[in-house]
Amino acid sequence: MDLLDLTLLTPTRFPPSLLAAVQSDTLGRSLLIAALIVSPYGIYKLRQVRRVRATHARVLAAEASAADDTVVLPALEDVIGDISFVVDEARANGGAMLVVPHDVTVSDRPATGAVVDVLVRDALRRSGLVVTAELDTPEGRMFECALVGGSGTTPP
Repeated sequence: MDLLDLTLLTPTRFPPSLLAAVQSDTLGRSLLIAALIVSPYGIYKLRQVRRVRATHARVLAAEASAADDTVVLPALEDVIGDISFVVDEARANGGAMLVVPHDVTVSDRPATGAVVDVLVRDALRRSGLVVTAELDTPEGRMFECALVGGSGTTPP
């Protein structure tokens, strides 16, 4: 008997019901073997995904509670950005007021009063304004400003 003889595999030699039973039995065993091989990796991935989701939920909860406790300080960059409006008001009225809050941040970090004072005075000087008076108020330090030339009609 030759092993490569295809005539032995003809349906006349093996009934179709026997071939179907052998095929379903082989399919069932293959499925069981595949499940046994793949299931540890599936369990590992499931645990990994749950761990990542739990960590993400904890981080979001911590950020939400930290955001509720954090006091947002005004940014000095916003105050300096408003100097252009102070210049327009000084041109129209001959003088203007600028209020700088007491506790401000520079680049999202708290700044000392001396640093704030130097930065505000420099920004005013670059904008063509000079501080004529300053006053500490509960809202912050108030600067009274005038144009350097003293006239309200400085050419642009």
